[in-house]
Amino acid sequence: MSSSLLTFSQWVRRLFGRPVNTHRRRRRRSPAELLQRPFIEWLEAREAPAVSIWSGASLTSNNWSDAANWVGNVLPTTTSDIQFPLAPLGQQISNNNAFLATVNSLQFLSGGYSVLGSAVNLTANAGTGIANAGNNTVSLATLTLSVGQKFNSDSGILNISSAIAEQTTSTLTVTGAGNVSITGAIGGTIAANANALVKGLASTDIGTLFLSNTASGYT
Repeated sequence: MSSSLLTFSQWVRRLFGRPVNTHRRRRRRSPAELLQRPFIEWLEAREAPAVSIWSGASLTSNNWSDAANWVGNVLPTTTSDIQFPLAPLGQQISNNNAFLATVNSLQFLSGGYSVLGSAVNLTANAGTGIANAGNNTVSLATLTLSVGQKFNSDSGILNISSAIAEQTTSTLTVTGAGNVSITGAIGGTIAANANALVKGLASTDIGTLFLSNTASGYT
C-alpha cells in the first residue's frame, strides 16, 4: 500500500471531517465603536499661591520693586504669599509701586520688620491676610481687603498704622495668642458695619486687640 505525507491542514481536515481555519479572525467592530475617538477634557485653571521671600540683599535700595531684594531675584506676583524670614539683610521694606500692589498675604516669620509705602491689596486665598510672629509694623498707605480674612498674630505685637478698607461685606477677624494694634482709620464695609471687625473667640485667641482712630462698638 502506497503512503504519502499529509500536510498539517490535510491531517486536520481528515481528523475533523471539515476545513479548519487556522488563522484567528478579528472581531468586526460596531458602527458605534468606530465613531469613538480619544478626546481631551479641559479643566478649569488652578493657580496655587507662589511664595516670594524677602532677602533685603540689594546694595542700592530697600524697595519692593528691586528684584535684588527677593530670593532668586524674582519679584512678587499677584498670587504671592510674601514671607519675611528670620535675619534678612534688611528689615525695612518700602513698597515704592505707584499703583496698587496685589498679593495673596503678608507673612512675618520673625520680628523687627517695618513695611512702608504705597497701598497693598490682600486677596487672602487661604483665609489669612497677615500672619505675624514677633513685633512688626505695617505702615502702608492703605491695606485693601478684597475678601473677608484673618489677621493672625501668634506672638509679639502686630502694629498696623495703615488705613484699612474692606471691599466686600465679609468680616475681618483678629486671631492668635499675640497682640494686634490697629491705629489706622478703618473704612469700607468695616466702618459701615460694627460686626465686620471681630476678635476671635477660640481658646488660642488670647491676644489683645487694640483699636484707636476707629469707631467704637466692634465685637
